[in-house]
Amino acid sequence: MAMAAESTLIGFLNDKEFSIPLAQILLFVAANSICLLLGKFRMGLVITYCFVFFWGYVYKREFLIATFEKTEWGMPLYAFFGTFILIMGAIGLLKKD
Repeated sequence: MAMAAESTLIGFLNDKEFSIPLAQILLFVAANSICLLLGKFRMGLVITYCFVFFWGYVYKREFLIATFEKTEWGMPLYAFFGTFILIMGAIGLLKKD
């Protein structure tokens, strides 16, 4: 049973194409490396979230629009929850250890 699920997942992932510009990847790696070197782990997590949220929206916009086209609340809900999590991360940065 587990082998069938694993092969299904691998087949699903092999059929996908996801390209991100090299400049964005270098910026992502540089920003996270600086955070790790300075010991700012929370900031690194917030930076990672911002990049993933941006990439998820920009590169999967057609999928999101197709999914939410019949609803009025889909895209605003995506933006609201993304912004909400970002704000919660920023509040977490302000807390003292």
